[in-house]
Order: sequence, then structure tokens, then C-alpha cells
Amino acid sequence: CGSRGEFAGRDLYFQVHGNYEIRDYYYAVEQKYIPEGYWEFWGYEDEKLFDIAKKELTQLAESGANFNYTMLTVDTHFPDGYTCELCENKYDSQYANAIACSSKQVSEFVEWVQKQKWYDNTTIVLVGDHTSMANDFWDDIGDYERRTYNCFINLPDGVDTSNIKNRQFTTLDMFPTTLAALGVEIEGNRLALGVNLFSNEDTLMEKLGKEQLDQELSRYSKFYHNKLVKNE
Repeated sequence: CGSRGEFAGRDLYFQVHGNYEIRDYYYAVEQKYIPEGYWEFWGYEDEKLFDIAKKELTQLAESGANFNYTMLTVDTHFPDGYTCELCENKYDSQYANAIACSSKQVSEFVEWVQKQKWYDNTTIVLVGDHTSMANDFWDDIGDYERRTYNCFINLPDGVDTSNIKNRQFTTLDMFPTTLAALGVEIEGNRLALGVNLFSNEDTLMEKLGKEQLDQELSRYSKFYHNKLVKNE
């Protein structure tokens, strides 16, 4: 990520869930990917993030071991987005130009991955962590309900994609769905509170509806408090 890893506890979140190495803004300075004192927007812009990712993915692939490389882009973030020297000034707002530029960079990065010799055995997952915080930017889209973007590219053989459209789901379902997209077979197609969206199993959103699901998730949990918060 081109920002500080400790923001919102991201580094701890990943490290307590697995053997993750956090390569954030400070890492980029240490590796001399960016000069000391360099600072743009939230740290450094996505143009540099994609260049760094290409170098490191190449190194990871050359090791011959399986790898998971997760990137967090930030140029479309609140309040107005960030436009770099690659961006065109095609629209009336900086935010619109930032979105268009980010989409182009993501597309070009995916195309680069697809040209690598290790792509055949690699699944690409594109997913938003939340909808845009610039709420007034979307005033003219009518009654359309905004959702986080998700896209799975280069699924392994055997993954059934016949039941993936118009599902009612939450971020909770990304856990088993991502593993299924890597070819993992999940007994019952459920992990934690999530459902594998490539399966025919109903998600909690589909079973309960949004209002009841929100209500259930807001309840006090002794297990969560004792086992996860206090780690007893």
C-alpha cells in the first residue's frame, strides 16, 4: 500500500490473520523506491504502486513458491481523489478524472499480469473495500444502490459461475469466495459468517435481509469479546 500500514490498524489486522509482510510507505522509503521525505496525497501515488508491484511480483514468481500479493490503491479516495501526470483532464471534476485514470491504470496492470508466464496459475481478484465517500458526486444516478466493485479473473477449472449474478451479499462472503476462486474446496461452502458465492448456498443477507442482519451483527457477543478482543 502507498500509505502508512498502521492506518486504521491494517497492519495488525493482516499480521494476526496470517504470515503477512506489510510493504507500505515506510517500506518504499527503505527500499529507495521513493526518496526520503517524498509525500503525495496519502503517501505515494498509485502510479508508483503499480511499478513497485511489477518488480516485486516478478521476484516472487521467480522464487517458484506460491504467493499472495495484495495491493491497496488509493488515488480514488475521498475527498477529491488524486490525479498524477498520467491522468487526462477529460471531465469537469478532479474526482471524475481520478476515477477514470485509476480505472485505466488498473486495466493496464491486469493486462501486464496476463502477459506474464506465471499468469496461467494465478487468480486476480479486484474488490473495493467500501463505496465512494464522496456521496454528492453520485446524486444523478437515480435510485441505483451503490455497491463495492468485485471481479474475479482467471478462475481455475471446476469453479461454477452459473449462480454469481444478482446475489445479495456482504464483504463477509469475500472470505470463502476468494478461497474458492483459488481452487479451494470448502465443505458446506461456508467459512465464519461468509458463504462461497460460487455455490448455491444462501448468504446471511439472502436469508435474513439487510435490516435483520445488521441487527444480529450489532448484538453483544461474549465469544467475540473473550476470544478475539481479550484473546483469553
